[in-house]
Amino acid sequence: MKLFLIPFTVFIMANRAVAASNLAPELSNLNSEEESRDYRPIYQMQDLQVLSVEKNYEEFFKHAYDLRPSARNEEWAKLYTKMALGFLDFLILKKDFSSRPQKIVAHLGEQAMLKKNLAFIHKFEQFYKLSSIDCLSFHPDKEQCLLKIEDFFTRSSRDPDWAFQIMEKIEAVTPLKTPWILYEAMIYDQAQKIYCQKESVFRGIVDRTLTLSFEPTFIEKFSARPFKLLRSIVASDCLQATLKWIKTYLLQGAFEGAKAEFFFKLLEDANLEFPQLIELTKDDRATFYLIYLLKNPPKGETLNYAWKQIELFGENYKLREQTYQRIKSLDFIDREIQRLKKLGPDGPDRDLGLKVHLNKYFPELLKNHLKNQVL
Repeated sequence: MKLFLIPFTVFIMANRAVAASNLAPELSNLNSEEESRDYRPIYQMQDLQVLSVEKNYEEFFKHAYDLRPSARNEEWAKLYTKMALGFLDFLILKKDFSSRPQKIVAHLGEQAMLKKNLAFIHKFEQFYKLSSIDCLSFHPDKEQCLLKIEDFFTRSSRDPDWAFQIMEKIEAVTPLKTPWILYEAMIYDQAQKIYCQKESVFRGIVDRTLTLSFEPTFIEKFSARPFKLLRSIVASDCLQATLKWIKTYLLQGAFEGAKAEFFFKLLEDANLEFPQLIELTKDDRATFYLIYLLKNPPKGETLNYAWKQIELFGENYKLREQTYQRIKSLDFIDREIQRLKKLGPDGPDRDLGLKVHLNKYFPELLKNHLKNQVL
């Protein structure tokens, strides 16, 4: 009987080893020396307790699931949780955000018993927040950093303060776009009115709006009513602040060409549907069209309409004066007017036409303009 018992026992132990190794596949590559062996030792609760005392986190998590399911009792769960919290404290203290411990932390984040533990959730998020800053600061592959940040944020509590901090860091160290999920945390949070006032958050909304405006769904549903697209992106309490930013950008010449056309149409649409959200006066429209013409717009319906609007200046000196006061301090206005004034007869036809048009309907702009001068 003994001749058969020994091989059978070895067979059972080998199968337990294989089964245990399959319980934590994310950790299977942590120890290349053991991985090369045909036999992986099976740890018991006593072994895990020793590792806990030694604070040998890596070996502990590699073998924590060696125990049969029936042996993973409350004592085991408490020990596992204690080691998970200790490991995160250790990594945060040492500022160790290298790939090897990150694999273990990612594995811990998938454990059901830890997902409901508030202390673990707090430390887990703290680790990834610091890890994200570290990655953006020192890792050469910023795109990979953003992918990790987006993946973590999807599984986190979506803290808007942290989202804003990461957004600022991304803008400071890379030309890459901040993942939209970070903006969502800010503009849909209870404190959204605070974040909607931020110009950097507004720029993210602008980028998102423009991106979606080129998608077939937008062209089909929203092309005639662009404000509806913005309403589908931004929370209702954030709309007014966003519209104010759009108006400010338009009247400062921060948008130009097709972008200026799109957002002015959006602003008019919003003013038509919800005039209480944004005011758009005759002076605002006159200022926009003048700025639009001075920024070399593309041919099209808006250009033709703007050209006709300039004729209104000829009939209204007060409108000319008010418009001039609004635009005179803008750097690009000074540059563009000086360029038009220096145009010779061989200049571009459109610029020569604009020069003639302004001389006729807004003569003070070209004849008297010097930066910061009052008419």
